[in-house]
Amino acid sequence: MGYYLEVPEFKKKADQLVRLHKATKISGPPYSISELPEKSVLVCVVENPSFDAAAVCYSDSELRDFNDPTDSRRKTWLLMDLDEVLKMNPRLSNVLVKERQL
Repeated sequence: MGYYLEVPEFKKKADQLVRLHKATKISGPPYSISELPEKSVLVCVVENPSFDAAAVCYSDSELRDFNDPTDSRRKTWLLMDLDEVLKMNPRLSNVLVKERQL
């Protein structure tokens, strides 16, 4: 696991991504990254005690790791536009292109 999106505040990152970066909350993760709409990126916001982590799920392996049923931390799942994600973290360009053939 390793690609994250940063927003101004440490907590309520899902709400900030919706408000500032046009993310859309979804009810839960897809079965596979291949199910995502074209040019969409899956983000899992994990609530930790002192901070939230907004992780980009760029592969099925990442998706399984963040959807681990033994992890009891609260998670919010988001869909984001690829271009918006790349503005926030340009290092993801090669990863997303390689994994999703975008």
